[in-house]
Amino acid sequence: MHRGKILVLGWLALPWLVAGGAVAAETLIAPKAGENGGPDGGVVRYIPDDQFGVDFVDQQRGWVSGYYGSMLHTADSGRSWEVSSVGRPDLIRRVDFIDATTGWAVGHRGSIFITRDGGASWAVQHSEPGTYMRDVTFVDAQNGWAVGHNQTILHTTDAGVTWTRQEFLWDGMDPPRINGVAAYSPNEAIVVGEFGLIISTSDGGASWAKVARPTAGTYTAVAVADGYAIAVGIDGLAVSVPRGGLEAVAIATNTKLHLLDVALDANGNGFAVGLGSAYQITAGVIAPVKLDVAIGAELTWLGGVGLLPDGGAVAVGSNGLIATWDQDKAAFVQSVRWR
Repeated sequence: MHRGKILVLGWLALPWLVAGGAVAAETLIAPKAGENGGPDGGVVRYIPDDQFGVDFVDQQRGWVSGYYGSMLHTADSGRSWEVSSVGRPDLIRRVDFIDATTGWAVGHRGSIFITRDGGASWAVQHSEPGTYMRDVTFVDAQNGWAVGHNQTILHTTDAGVTWTRQEFLWDGMDPPRINGVAAYSPNEAIVVGEFGLIISTSDGGASWAKVARPTAGTYTAVAVADGYAIAVGIDGLAVSVPRGGLEAVAIATNTKLHLLDVALDANGNGFAVGLGSAYQITAGVIAPVKLDVAIGAELTWLGGVGLLPDGGAVAVGSNGLIATWDQDKAAFVQSVRWR
């Protein structure tokens, strides 16, 4: 599998490389002659495709997933990114690593991918044909969930060797698209989706209980802290759900822009991102922060955000956008520009 390198050129100060506070970057945008990748023998694409998922396992090592099977990896906190692919032209919605070598990813064609070498190679571990898989989370090396359209909840207790479909009662006309899943422990998890779906389990998914919510809008993502979860959604939706509780409480966001992802640390601090916007979460309060990108915030979107142990964060989105949290500027600043 061909790999290329994106180098973030922070030491250059040429005016045509730096604009709007963003640091430019260069990458190979085509494989070397004769090097192929992907299931059909086609070349791996190196263009600024949309990015959707981001996950860090420590201060240095993180991964970004996106359109057409793209997978980026950093080993230096995002100063440089190595470009590879899962080997199939799927939209890779989310990625989740439990350590520096083992991780899972899910795609829009129903595949659950696994890597055991830090993303150097990927294999399809399980497939749900015709189902758009939208999120995956593991709480340890054995226990995880993956969710998607058509009311799909899959659960594993053996590192994905087997995936079991879990059911829940639904009284709507159409099966809901499940957009997000997060877990506190091997037994406790929460799931969110369209039609106001919020459900939780305390027995490993053997049963799922409906969580009462203040609105029936679409929830796009969910994250957990030690004592509660926060779910976000379209039209600026945000709610807090106590761990083990069955009633969600609305959180004011003062926006009608869609929120597409959320990430929290154990203390409940983190970030939410979405359509042309980003927000900092502190003690359950969500407040907007600046999005400093070259083409302007109003022309872009952020589809994923991941936390670093030092309180930093990396957000990804449209046209290959990668932005890092700058505490001094109180802003997400574009850190990679494709050329």
